[in-house]
Amino acid sequence: MASTKERLILEGLNLLKEAGIENLNLRALAARLGIKAPSIYEHFASKADLLKTLRDELWQRLARQMVEAMGPETKAEKYGLIDRRRLLNIQGRSRKFQLHLVKKYGIKEFPTPGGGCLLTDPIFSKKLKELFENTEDYSIRDIELLKLGRHFRIQGKKVIIGRNKEENQKLKEIAIGKDVVLSAEHVPGPIALICDSVSKRIMKKAAGICARF
Repeated sequence: MASTKERLILEGLNLLKEAGIENLNLRALAARLGIKAPSIYEHFASKADLLKTLRDELWQRLARQMVEAMGPETKAEKYGLIDRRRLLNIQGRSRKFQLHLVKKYGIKEFPTPGGGCLLTDPIFSKKLKELFENTEDYSIRDIELLKLGRHFRIQGKKVIIGRNKEENQKLKEIAIGKDVVLSAEHVPGPIALICDSVSKRIMKKAAGICARF
């Protein structure tokens, strides 16, 4: 019989599948196991720790499934998380199969097809690791921001510096609420996006980094 921790992981993955990471609720997760929400902290140090465990487990399962598409049934299939019949078993560097699908479904506009994964990019992976280590309640927007600019952290606040005109524009568009956008006056240069409200001291340091580039 599975341990409580193993059951929490399994039901946590089910909740992620049903509601998404932004709607993962510890109370709802506890209810599925017939326990109280505080009991979860007997197995995980925090919600961030639980999310990290779910992330690692999901990636391991997906990775195993990708390399074992022609092999024996995996646990992910047994749990109903993955349906092997829906996998395409795309392998190698060739893009012929992706282009075949484009033609088959009559898709007129599409990005350059690729079989790679952004998580294999060492720079992106370092940014993602830094986010998980420093942010407890991260969102899809936080992850999308990892695709843009140079990243710095000043006194716990994320600062992103645009690398070109296109990224500068995207950073302006993605800014919300209490975010701060810095730019130089009268001279061309990068945009700096500071996530969440900040002190003048942080803005001064961010402005210095921005000026450097």
